[in-house]
Amino acid sequence: MPDDLPDVESQTIIAVQAERVNNGKNHDFVRFYISCRALDASLELKVTCSHWSVENLLYWMLGIVFDEDRQKNRVGYAGENLGVIRLWILNILKRNTVRSLSMARKRKLCCLNDDY
Repeated sequence: MPDDLPDVESQTIIAVQAERVNNGKNHDFVRFYISCRALDASLELKVTCSHWSVENLLYWMLGIVFDEDRQKNRVGYAGENLGVIRLWILNILKRNTVRSLSMARKRKLCCLNDDY
């Protein structure tokens, strides 16, 4: 258990030990999840997997639609503020189900039409 873990009223603490090989070099790391519910092993697995599927889908969308990985907004809170705006725009684009378009095309259409 890490020493810097905050004191919280938790029922379950999950430690996931993982190993990644990148360019022939091993990287070992541990991820911790804290839950206020008592979980059994099968539910712990579902919770951790669903957490990462949601995270990966959201950041994949932001990376693809807004090319977020190449943004250079590092002054003050500009990066965080623009990240909030991008999430807001992504949610607006997801609500438009009238036309079956990719998110990138919806974004371009939105830029061309003031009434979008």
